[in-house]
Amino acid sequence: MNFVLRIKKRASGEWITLFVLAMPFLFGLLIDLIGLPTLVKYVIDIAWIVLLGALILNKFMTANRESNKILGFIAIFFCITLVGFIINLKSPLYYLWGFRNNFRFFIFLLSCISFLDFENLDGYLKIFDKLFYLNFAVSLIQYFGFGIKRDRLGGIFGNAEGSNGFTIIFFSIIIAKSILSYLNNKEKFYLLFIKCLMAIIVSALAELKFFYFLFIVIVAVAVLVTDFTFKKLSLIILSVAGVILGVTILMQIFPTWANWFTINRMVETALSTEGYTGAGDMNRLTSVPMSWNMFLTSWPKKLLGLGLGNCDTSSFSFLITPFSKSNSYLHYNWFSTSFMILETGLIGLLTYLSFFVLIYRWAGKRIKNGMGEALYCQLAKVISVVALILIVYNQSMRTEAAYMMFFVFSLPFINKNIEQI
Repeated sequence: MNFVLRIKKRASGEWITLFVLAMPFLFGLLIDLIGLPTLVKYVIDIAWIVLLGALILNKFMTANRESNKILGFIAIFFCITLVGFIINLKSPLYYLWGFRNNFRFFIFLLSCISFLDFENLDGYLKIFDKLFYLNFAVSLIQYFGFGIKRDRLGGIFGNAEGSNGFTIIFFSIIIAKSILSYLNNKEKFYLLFIKCLMAIIVSALAELKFFYFLFIVIVAVAVLVTDFTFKKLSLIILSVAGVILGVTILMQIFPTWANWFTINRMVETALSTEGYTGAGDMNRLTSVPMSWNMFLTSWPKKLLGLGLGNCDTSSFSFLITPFSKSNSYLHYNWFSTSFMILETGLIGLLTYLSFFVLIYRWAGKRIKNGMGEALYCQLAKVISVVALILIVYNQSMRTEAAYMMFFVFSLPFINKNIEQI
């Protein structure tokens, strides 16, 4: 019997876009298991630069009103950063590096809209589900077989410090999609239950206590963006039970966190002025005020920042900025909000945050106008809220993990066959 491997024919733009989407799932294998240097991550940069060229050659042709609005937003944000660069007039290399760190995701978003085929989207999301089950198995092996835990327990995303930041984004997408599928009668309750249970267990092993908060947010927004059904009652019960279970497992594994899950301790932590490490650095709630008062000392700087890329750092020494060398002890680079307001000012930060609000709004319009798949639009709305929270929580929206989120943001705007292209 002859074995024939059949690969569906796709345009080169689609292949390259899928390559960018796939790479964050492969870093753990390539770097932590095989041992390739971390420079392999920059292969993605070659890919999105090629995609940018393809988009320019196609004159950024998008196929619906909302996706053209996305292009308009990106152009406005780019102009804001360009004005900031001209005012501060630092090294063009710093600006290009800052452009890379901030605009690569927007370019990927446009590539998804322009090059991906609507008929294949369900298949891509099913691959996400299969990777989720694989991640669960790998995480158990890491924890029980090799004693890997906490920030190094990343499952398929590897075992490097902070690899579980990828896990938070991945779990948010999987759980949100599963909840919405259940509420739209596209997934059985037992599958939703299994996925939630797996996510809760891995989050406990990896000490991802923040995921329990995101879990509640995802349930709340999913309930908000879908029509009323009695299924929502079972979903609310499941979410409450799941969080209780997760916290219980977490406290059994890490007893030192037992006092953290109290109202007084949470408020005390949130309002602390001692910084994230307790050494006077920035934390999630003080990063923006400290940046505003310490470094944005004039109104031009307050409005437009110190210039895109001028506060950045890199594994390449020539791209490490003087600002980073002098002020990295403040850990401003741990939070997207402080990074953004320092480099682009109040105007840049508010513009950047507005993008996720607009995604929520535009996805809703696609549902209202009957132009987008309801599940995809609802998923984009839920994840846009998650993104706004993560921007304050850490700097994962500046890492390769964000490609997963921007893929979700593209889903409402990828045309069905019935739409005019």
